[in-house]
Amino acid sequence: MFVTLRYHAFVREETGRDSERLELPIGATAGTALEAFARRHPTLAARARHFKFALNDEFAPSGAPLMEGAVLDLLPPFGGG
Repeated sequence: MFVTLRYHAFVREETGRDSERLELPIGATAGTALEAFARRHPTLAARARHFKFALNDEFAPSGAPLMEGAVLDLLPPFGGG
């Protein structure tokens, strides 16, 4: 199945893209997608464990199941006031 990963903040800057289409096995979760992302972008792998997820524009846990065509935002930690 194919899902879209959307990137924000330094992830967008370091990958040079806003999003990426990723092929995952049926039954994959947000965590599975993050593992695939880390393999594809090893320079970001260490920081990826701190990311949060939004699945189809709603916050989701790493165990959230993905379906064909899902949009998963990888949300790096950020600060502000």
